[in-house]
Amino acid sequence: MNFKWFPFTKKQKQLLTWWIKGSSPVADRDAIIADGAVRSGKTVLMSLSFVIWSMQTFDGMYLGMAGKTIESFKRNVWTVLTPLLLLRGYKISKVNGMKNAYTIKKNGISNDYYIFGGKDEASQTLVQGFTAAGFFFDEVALMPESFVNQAVARCSVDGAKLWFNCNPEGPFHWFKINWIDKLIEKNAIRIQFRLDDNPSLSSSRKEFYKRMFSGVFYQRYILGLWVVAEGIIYSMFNNSTMVINKLPKGIKITKKWIGIDYGQSNATTFILTGLGSDGIFYILNEYYHSGKDSEVQKSPRGYSKEYQRWLLKNGVTDSDGIRYPVRKEYAFIDPSAKGFMLQLYEDGESLILDKQIMM
Repeated sequence: MNFKWFPFTKKQKQLLTWWIKGSSPVADRDAIIADGAVRSGKTVLMSLSFVIWSMQTFDGMYLGMAGKTIESFKRNVWTVLTPLLLLRGYKISKVNGMKNAYTIKKNGISNDYYIFGGKDEASQTLVQGFTAAGFFFDEVALMPESFVNQAVARCSVDGAKLWFNCNPEGPFHWFKINWIDKLIEKNAIRIQFRLDDNPSLSSSRKEFYKRMFSGVFYQRYILGLWVVAEGIIYSMFNNSTMVINKLPKGIKITKKWIGIDYGQSNATTFILTGLGSDGIFYILNEYYHSGKDSEVQKSPRGYSKEYQRWLLKNGVTDSDGIRYPVRKEYAFIDPSAKGFMLQLYEDGESLILDKQIMM
């Protein structure tokens, strides 16, 4: 495989050197996260830096490397990483003939690298019992949290470090919430990439990628942002032009409706929608709770109480200062949520068949 080298950017140099004691101000961190746009040059340098770090830090140790599947990791990482290592004088051989484990040697130093696939919840069993001096996760956002947690727990060797590489998903993704939003707690650093951070892509090729995406997918794949896409019907949704902090001057909400999407293991949402005097529908407020993500399960009665509190919170105050719940045209609910529907009815809520007092 032939390589055409370009001068490294500042971010790429950080990926290659962040762990070097004495020259890097973040060498004491336990983990690095490289996230951002597609084709931004993260993966190759992350994997190369991981091997160089481990070979300069350990001898005779086990290291872990993971992708969503072993096949995807070999295709996207290993086939590119191998010739780079050979060019730098490393020798690579299989561990006792194993298909997915490799010994890398140089200057009398030797470490074994095992490749894992983290495609589903059952994948966590693959790394149980494995003792590692470090772990590299390619496309970690595509893996279940249980697998990643199990792999992290395997890194019990003193000096072990974690390497995470991925493209963005939604802002409520477990990796965003539990790692990117908790860098200090995790003692980690983060380097965020945009498409323009890859010097090996020509201007015409960058423009090609930019034309391929719009809306939230442009924000994710080109700008490298963690933005909502789940549930969006139209991919051209644009947060900057379709979201406002307050109603335009002079606009009144003439009618209100509530949409209810109930889930026991999945998320439950209540959405307050209003029709403006300008003829535009506005999403005024939302309640969201996911028992799966938060690990806090709620019963139909619990959700009904949450619903009543949410109505009061988003209500109106009369001239005497008395707070009243939201007055609406209708409350719409998924007809399959019969248990929750019955609970709401028992608690005095009128649903879609019962017209309410208009604002």
